Amino acid sequence: MYDSECLLLDSNDHPSSCTQPSNSSISMSIDSSSQHYTRESIMLALKYKPKEYTTVKKKSKAKCWSKFGLPAKIIGPGKFEIIKNFASCTSCFQTYSYSSSTTTISNHKCLVSSNENQSKIELIPLVKSNTSTTYSDTTTSDRINSVNHKTLQKHKRLITSVISDWVCSNTRPINIVEDIGLKELVEQCIQINLNYINVVLFLYFQRIV
Repeated sequence: MYDSECLLLDSNDHPSSCTQPSNSSISMSIDSSSQHYTRESIMLALKYKPKEYTTVKKKSKAKCWSKFGLPAKIIGPGKFEIIKNFASCTSCFQTYSYSSSTTTISNHKCLVSSNENQSKIELIPLVKSNTSTTYSDTTTSDRINSVNHKTLQKHKRLITSVISDWVCSNTRPINIVEDIGLKELVEQCIQINLNYINVVLFLYFQRIV
């Protein structure tokens, strides 16, 4: 299977290129009615309607396009209709408005997380005594997997209770917990908290060693 290249014309008849792994029967076109799409609707379509929507690889040397693609509607076997002016993450399907600048999508959490996982090794204590501390190299996922199951269940019940109180006391619709903005806020808080904990642990053990 080879990459087939096609030229797409934007609203000003300027050509742009993209690739999609497929056979020679693939064809693509620009969706002329993309104004009815939103970032949220594209994300949900990619996530819950994979037989109708997909992402198409963009031919570019920019690193961000290793995780991003152009959202497209599947209009037939090997045929895709590009939804112009948007770019979507191929991992979490988060969608951004896109014309030519890649600044916004380059700061996307999946790209940042991927870069951090490749370069960062955490030090956490395995055995602590009065005279010495033994350290082990591990990743964030290893640490999360070692969390006591009972404690995790307790935290889940606590979060459920807090969300229930929030929804009831402020008369919010129950599906507010599915809002994309809320999920992004929580993910950013978790990431900030993890980074803060890492720094505090590092400074603490630097002091006592």
